[in-house]
Amino acid sequence: MTAQTSLFHGNGQLQQLRRLIPRKHFECLERHLELLSSEFPLFDHPPLMIDCPIAETLENLGIRAFQWQGSCDLPQRMALGSALMGEGFMAQSSTPEYTLYLNARGEKVLLRQEPAASQTLVSLVSDCPPLFAYLTAKHRELLSVD
Repeated sequence: MTAQTSLFHGNGQLQQLRRLIPRKHFECLERHLELLSSEFPLFDHPPLMIDCPIAETLENLGIRAFQWQGSCDLPQRMALGSALMGEGFMAQSSTPEYTLYLNARGEKVLLRQEPAASQTLVSLVSDCPPLFAYLTAKHRELLSVD
């Protein structure tokens, strides 16, 4: 059992999820959390100070990152790609599920995209404050258009 796995077994929230979610789904969730905790370790780093009302911190799970999820059409996905490039992110590794991006400041983005009808469901986990500032600004723009 790895240090990350023992961390997950000791977390009360995850124990509750383990009882509520079918085993195969929980094992997938546990693998996802292990990946996140290895890419975004909480310990030996200062806390993240990100003011983003549309994202949530993962620190309570032992992960030093914030997560944003949403549905995007093609122009929104292209704009997100431009924002990643603007922050200097370059793809480092990719699996069928995730793409890991790094920039010169040592910040990371773990991006997951799933097609859904005419939209794409996007899950973005990162420790990059300017990226979350961008997401907040785009969210406010959408609200002012509606």
